Amino acid sequence: MKIHPNHCAGCKAKEVVHPGLPRPSPTIREQSEAAQGDDPVRIEDHLLIDPDGTLKPIAIELTRPPSHDGKPQWKQVFTPLCHSTGKWLWHLAKVHVLAHDSGYHQLVSHWLRTHCATEPYIIAANRQLSAMHPIYKLLHPHFRYTMEINALARGFLINGDGIIESSFSPGKYSMELSSAAYDKQWQFDLQSLPNDLISRGLAVEDPKAPHASS
Repeated sequence: MKIHPNHCAGCKAKEVVHPGLPRPSPTIREQSEAAQGDDPVRIEDHLLIDPDGTLKPIAIELTRPPSHDGKPQWKQVFTPLCHSTGKWLWHLAKVHVLAHDSGYHQLVSHWLRTHCATEPYIIAANRQLSAMHPIYKLLHPHFRYTMEINALARGFLINGDGIIESSFSPGKYSMELSSAAYDKQWQFDLQSLPNDLISRGLAVEDPKAPHASS
């Protein structure tokens, strides 16, 4: 297994709305709601790694596809500028990026990958492994409060019209986004190393080390 060179230096483009999610479906695409109204907005954030290792945004592209009520497609690229109008537009574009990225982080990286996808392992471990089993003893501290937290989340956070749907940028499409990510991205055989790193683009297969390839 080798660390992918693209993650060490240079310029890269990052789609805040994850490229693995299906785009043709309007219900999934509309999870990227704009801050005002219900028009979906697609965001691409282009980042540059300076020689000193600082990651800086250099351009943000906002795209609104044609809407069902006849609005044409709208697309604009924002860059850092010195004059007052351009500076505030750049700040507003960064707000879009942060809102969308935080929604994806909380709904997919946090809720789905950390809490939701872990629950079947907890149930299986408690049903199939003895409390004296060394693997159970190893896993138990990590599983200790997850089921209780998930139960509370279903009652107050991820329920319909709950805290997440009321406050997160995807709004009423929050759980649909999480479900789509699970359907398109989560595979059991990609959860172990090195397959997990390779599937996320953080490493590449090493033909010289067959035991470390997928």
